[in-house]
Amino acid sequence: MGQKRLTSVFLWLLAGCATLDPGRVIQVAQHELAMPDLVRVCNRGVIDYEPDLNGCFLYIGEVCHIYTLPRWVLETRGGLAEYHRVLGHESHHCSEGNFHGEDKGVRIP
Repeated sequence: MGQKRLTSVFLWLLAGCATLDPGRVIQVAQHELAMPDLVRVCNRGVIDYEPDLNGCFLYIGEVCHIYTLPRWVLETRGGLAEYHRVLGHESHHCSEGNFHGEDKGVRIP
């Protein structure tokens, strides 16, 4: 991921973190994967096919990794708003952890 894109994603995520404890910093890395790889990563190899999957989050050490389909794929599904919705949803998991029943990610306190 290019430095410009990483910076823009960081600033975008930072804007959504205004309600967090100001002393807490969350490091986030974003990865765009093709559907077969996204299914493998998000389901940890347990499920081979999940057509409605858009993304997931996984903590690895102190870094929250957000995995999504490529931007162009999400844009064809629902425009740029869909891409931003998925990023926002997964970044919310990074700060709040699990907030619905089908979570794939694990929040490290």
